[in-house]
Amino acid sequence: MKNFIVAVLFLGVAAYFGMLLYDSWSNGDWLKSEAVVEEAVVAEVVLSYPAVLDIQSSDGREMSIKLIARNGTHIQFDRIVDGERYVYPMDKLVPQSRARVEAYPSLGLIEVGKDALGGDLNLEDTYVQQLRDAIRRIDDKIKSFSVDFEITQSSTDKRTIVRKLQLLESERLELLSKIAERE
Repeated sequence: MKNFIVAVLFLGVAAYFGMLLYDSWSNGDWLKSEAVVEEAVVAEVVLSYPAVLDIQSSDGREMSIKLIARNGTHIQFDRIVDGERYVYPMDKLVPQSRARVEAYPSLGLIEVGKDALGGDLNLEDTYVQQLRDAIRRIDDKIKSFSVDFEITQSSTDKRTIVRKLQLLESERLELLSKIAERE
């Protein structure tokens, strides 16, 4: 009885390996090594969008971006700092940054205006423009809080609004000083 159980187990294992060999033979990969199969899987890895990268312009300025798209000459990205979307020429990147960006597929840019590719755009200009946009948003908030201050009857609400206005004004002054440093 013991020999019968061992024989059945042996036949089961032999049948299993026979089935594996038959399947590999019928698929055309007769006795191929697993290393070749793993290489094929690794070769299929493709970089995809969006991707977070650190890039550097040819004048030495660095920026963290979320790469959205690229074509043969420009990249389109969102700045990590503020989420603003920009189009930037790849020829103004250092070779290392350009090589990293060119590793991504060239699918074309997304929703680009007619004049987005014209003009001489650099990272410094985009940063200053972003600061000016932030100042405009702060000015809009200040106007809104000023209207709320005039309408509010509660002294507690008025003190809260005054504190918010003070914070916004200090943030605005800080942004203006950053613009002054760049110009």
